[in-house]
Amino acid sequence: MSTVSSNRKSGENSRKLQPSTRTQNAQGKSRPSQQVTLPGNLSPSGGSDGISSGPKPPPNKRSSFEATYRGILRALYEGRLVPGQRLVESDLTEMFQTGRGTIREVLNRLSSAGIVSIVPNRGAIVRYFSRREVMQILDVAELLLGLALRQAALHIREPGNGDQLEQTFQKLSEYDPRVEPADFYKARESFYRTILRIGRNQELPRLFPNLEVHLMRVQFRAFGDGLDNHTIQDYERMYKAILSGDPVMAEIVGRHHVELAAQNVARLPDRSFARGE
Repeated sequence: MSTVSSNRKSGENSRKLQPSTRTQNAQGKSRPSQQVTLPGNLSPSGGSDGISSGPKPPPNKRSSFEATYRGILRALYEGRLVPGQRLVESDLTEMFQTGRGTIREVLNRLSSAGIVSIVPNRGAIVRYFSRREVMQILDVAELLLGLALRQAALHIREPGNGDQLEQTFQKLSEYDPRVEPADFYKARESFYRTILRIGRNQELPRLFPNLEVHLMRVQFRAFGDGLDNHTIQDYERMYKAILSGDPVMAEIVGRHHVELAAQNVARLPDRSFARGE
C-alpha cells in the first residue's frame, strides 16, 4: 500500500491553567483557543506517557519535576493549553509551587519530545505544526498503527484477547462523536489501548506519537473535522481485521486508517498550519 507523503500531553493544582480567550501562535498571530476534552492514547495520570526523550532530573527533584511535568501534560490533553500558546515561566512557577529551575527542566524535556518549541526571545510555546511536520508525523503514525494491528492479529487467539477487543469496540460503537464527543474520545482511547495491550509489544506505546497526534487534532478542530473524520465503520474494519487473525490484512487496514486522515488533512487550508517548508 502506498504511503501518503508530502500531501500529509500530577493531578490538578489548586489553580487551573486557563488560556486567554485568544492565544498567540509561534508566528505571533492571534488564534481562538480550543476547549476540548479529547484524551490521547496514553493518559498523563500515570504509567507510561509515551515520551522518553530528555534527561532525568536528580532524585531529590524528581517529585516536583514529575508533578509539574504531568500537570502540563494533563492540561494539554484536556485542552486547557492549546497549540500556539506561550508558556510563561512565572505563571507555571506560581501554579505548580516550584522553582524556575524545575520549570525549565520540564520545558526542556517537552521540547526534546517535540511537544513544546523554545523560541528565542519568546520562550516556550506549545507546538503549532506546519503542513510538512503534520505529514511527517502521520507517515510515522501510519507505520506504527499498521504494526500495532499486525501484532494484535498475531495474538488475538490467546485466551481473553478476543473478548477484550470485542468489549472495547462495542463500547466505542455506542457513541456518536457528533453528539457525545467526550464519551466517544474516551472509548476510542480504550480501544487503542486494548490493541496495544493485545499486541504485547512494549516499545509501541513509547514510540507512537500519541501526544503530537492529539495536539494536531486540537489544532485542526477550528477548521472542520481534521483528523477526526473517521466513521464507526472505519474502526469496525480495524476490529474485524484483528479478529480475523490475518496479520498482513490487519496491517494494511491499520495503515489505511491513517492514510484516510492524511488525505483529509491535505485538503485543509494553509491557515490551518504554522508557516514552514
